[in-house]
Amino acid sequence: MKAPLPSESDRLLRLQRIAGALNSEMDLDRILNVIMDHVVELAQAERGFLVLTREGKLSVPVARNFQKEDVMNPEVGFSRSIAEKVARTGEAMLTVDATSDDRFASFQSIHEIAPRSVLCMPFKEHTGTTVGVVYIDNRIARGVFGEEHLRAIEATAPGDLRTAD
Repeated sequence: MKAPLPSESDRLLRLQRIAGALNSEMDLDRILNVIMDHVVELAQAERGFLVLTREGKLSVPVARNFQKEDVMNPEVGFSRSIAEKVARTGEAMLTVDATSDDRFASFQSIHEIAPRSVLCMPFKEHTGTTVGVVYIDNRIARGVFGEEHLRAIEATAPGDLRTAD
């Protein structure tokens, strides 16, 4: 069952809190944690990963769970295949159940992690170049995310992450 989005007024308050954190915080790691915590909470995801791409390699500077804690072993906790495809194409991917989605049948990471609901969107620099992705998932429930979640997360995400690593 698709997770309901918070009301529009709640989403606006959330954006104000993010803006306040960005204005008052000087530590980039803490800023990214605040943003990812809001993304996970907003989408009612189980986990969220900020995955950056540089010279064909993926790195995960931030990985948070619904309890606002760091995800253990974030480098192997998400579908690298989905993240790589979104980073390569610059197009978001959304699936109701990744384990039964034919698009991912050959993805080893799907068989290892067995995520159900997955939403992955590109992060782009001001030039339009994709520099990474935001990957959120729920390994238990299927159909948690929809197009409305993608739009809400796009409004939350910072536009330029070049300094994140």
